[in-house]
Amino acid sequence: HAHGQGYSDLNWLMPETINSLEVRKGPYFADIGDFGSAGALNIGLIDSVDKKTASVTMGSFGYQRLFGMGAARSGEGTWLFAGELGAYNGPWANPDDMRKINGMMRYSQGTAADGFTVTAMAYSNQWNSTDQVPQRAITSGQIGLYGEEDPTDGGNTNRFSLSARTVHTDDVGSWKANIYLIKSSVDLFNNFTYFLNNPIQGDQFHQHDDRILAGGNASRTLNGSFSGRPTETTVGLQIRDDDINLALTDTYQRVFLSNVRSDRVNEGSVGIYAQNTVHWTDWFRTTLGWRGDVYAAKVNSIFDPSNSGTAQAAIGSPKFTTVFGPFYKTEFFFGVGTGFHSNDARGATITEEPTDPTQKLSASPLLVRTKGAEIGVRTKALPGLDFSISLFILDQDSEIILNGDR
Repeated sequence: HAHGQGYSDLNWLMPETINSLEVRKGPYFADIGDFGSAGALNIGLIDSVDKKTASVTMGSFGYQRLFGMGAARSGEGTWLFAGELGAYNGPWANPDDMRKINGMMRYSQGTAADGFTVTAMAYSNQWNSTDQVPQRAITSGQIGLYGEEDPTDGGNTNRFSLSARTVHTDDVGSWKANIYLIKSSVDLFNNFTYFLNNPIQGDQFHQHDDRILAGGNASRTLNGSFSGRPTETTVGLQIRDDDINLALTDTYQRVFLSNVRSDRVNEGSVGIYAQNTVHWTDWFRTTLGWRGDVYAAKVNSIFDPSNSGTAQAAIGSPKFTTVFGPFYKTEFFFGVGTGFHSNDARGATITEEPTDPTQKLSASPLLVRTKGAEIGVRTKALPGLDFSISLFILDQDSEIILNGDR
């Protein structure tokens, strides 16, 4: 659903363009900030392919996919092109009628250790959705097992992005930097209570999120020594700014009926971090890190000025990990650290319920502390198998979801 921090949608990512997946679990890594407490996934894209490819896939319930990809040399660099068309209906009485289009263009030069890339991506999707239905409607025969209450539920979304990344290695370490600009929007139409509030036209509502976000990251890694032991020290800076239009309205068959709340939100953040890894022996290393973040948000509540306002917060997060091994391709690990997650900026400035101004509300904190610890073992002793087992704990001071109408 649309809310102040954005929404999750990976449909713009074409699997064939993925080069690497780096999975990290827990709040133990200084370069991971907001929403990275439980874990984080860094996805790397390919820079080139050896030959042009095209594929057509068809399956059950109207599944269709057309994909193509190719690369071409240009001077000292390489252009990569990829595109995708997708369609799907699902098993529902009211077909999903999903229609998706993806495109990517990427220029790369140099190597992973010394080079740069520029990537442009575009994505658009639209669909119908069969949401949850009352069991009594099925048992009574009013609708079938795959039927729906409101055939106009669904949505549409798009995403356009431009990003650049550079890496440079020198005699004492490396530099890394990237910048990005993203324009995205989503419109969701749902009806979870059917005809409870509006017996005539139904309870469908529209969530709207339209945002432009921009940011960048830069880090410097230095190779050195401590008491004769090799070390790596990384310091970094991360910035981001979101300019967001958010709205919640009542609708009938995707046609506007009335406003519930509408907001213009601007949220910016700056994060700095440092971490140091010491290789005490060939089988024992430690990593100590710290991260500091400052957030500032401004909310302009268009129909309810009492819910407008500003919010600021800062938080520091220490981190520590240690690894013993490998012994026979097996190592033991321990991690402990703190992190944070942000709350919807509208919840940090709210004073009254949008649908009932006489109902006063308490604002929520803009940033929330998280704490985690983990101990475990991982092994590659069996060829072709990476195996790990761990015991972990994650505690969040709060987990709040903003409901726009209450």
